[in-house]
Amino acid sequence: TELESQRVELKQQEEDLRSRLKTLQSERLARKDLIASLSQEIKNKGFARDKLAQDRARIEALLAKLVLRDTNLDGAVFTNAKGQLNWPVEGQLTYRFGDPRAGGRLSWEGIYFSAPSGSVVTAVGRGLIVFSDWLRGFGLLTIIDHGTEQMSLYGFCDSLVKQNGDWVESGEIVAFAGQSGGQDVDGLYFEIRINGQPTNPLAWLAKR
Repeated sequence: TELESQRVELKQQEEDLRSRLKTLQSERLARKDLIASLSQEIKNKGFARDKLAQDRARIEALLAKLVLRDTNLDGAVFTNAKGQLNWPVEGQLTYRFGDPRAGGRLSWEGIYFSAPSGSVVTAVGRGLIVFSDWLRGFGLLTIIDHGTEQMSLYGFCDSLVKQNGDWVESGEIVAFAGQSGGQDVDGLYFEIRINGQPTNPLAWLAKR
C-alpha cells in the first residue's frame, strides 16, 4: 500500500540520516584528534625551540668567559690553515652549518657528523684545552683555544681524553664520539668560533 511504501521510505531516510550523523561524528572526532596532535606537535616544537635557545645562551655565556683568558697563543697559525684543517672525526656529515632546527625557528651553528660510538675525535689544530666537561645541551664537550679568539668545539662526546690546561697538537686525540648530548644518533657536534661568533666549519676544513 501507499502508506506502507511511505513507512519504508521514511525508515530508509532515517537510516540514511543516522548513517550521515555517524559519519559526521567520526569526521568530527578525527578533526579533534588531528587538532590535538597538531597542538601537541606545536607545543613540543616550542619546548624544543626554547630548550635550544637556552642551550645557545649557555654556550655563549661560557665562551664569553673563556675569551677573556690570555693564552699567549699566536692565532696566525690557525688562521693561515683555513681550508686545510683535518676533519675532527671520520663520519658522515648529517647536519650542516645553517641547517634549520626546531621547526625552522633556529639553525645549526656548527656541523654534526654521525659516527659510531667510540670513534676517535682529534684536534683540528694546535691549541690549549680551555674547557673539558659536561655542558647541558652539548653533552661531554671539549673546547680548544687556538689563539686570538679562535676556538674549536667538540660536543656530544662519549668520553673526553684531555683536561683543562692541556696543550694539544693538530691530529691529537681529544675525545671519543658518542651521544651524550641526548641526540638519537651517535656522532660528534663540531663548531668553530671566531671572536665568539659561530662560523661555517666547512670553510675551515680541508675539502673532501
